[in-house]
Amino acid sequence: MKKLLSAFKSIKTYRKVSALLAVMLLCLMWFFSAQNGEDSGRMSGRVLDLLLKLWGREVSYATREYLAFFVRKAAHFTLFLCLGFLSALAIGSPKRPFQAFIALPACALCAFMDEAHQYFVAQRAAQLKDCMIDISGALCGVLLAFGAIWLLARRSAKKAALSQARS
Repeated sequence: MKKLLSAFKSIKTYRKVSALLAVMLLCLMWFFSAQNGEDSGRMSGRVLDLLLKLWGREVSYATREYLAFFVRKAAHFTLFLCLGFLSALAIGSPKRPFQAFIALPACALCAFMDEAHQYFVAQRAAQLKDCMIDISGALCGVLLAFGAIWLLARRSAKKAALSQARS
């Protein structure tokens, strides 16, 4: 376990792992987008059932449909938040933390491609509002990654200053 943790201290390693996880997430998103409307609705329904069970509530059919809408939109936001975070970690570096923002246009392109893919799937539709939700999630993910990279850079600079002062 210690070897694994020490390996992640390497900047190149965490960037490679982040890039690999981002690609895996894109594959998962492609799979979700390829589901027809009925299968996608069933999956959202199962997630909603789990949430309602955890919450311990019974709801009416109308409320259930309303909540299912929010579950689907939250899924869009969350998947792209993760994609933005992982992409920004893969691109950014402590020496140049602003490079992380290069991930945002790439994530926006993925959002538009995802919706274009859904256009060709039975019982699915491409919606601009889903692209905006996706891009908002990606922006939040990129900002979180930028913050993490900036904190890492700041910590490294303090360590370097302390070691110079001791010398």
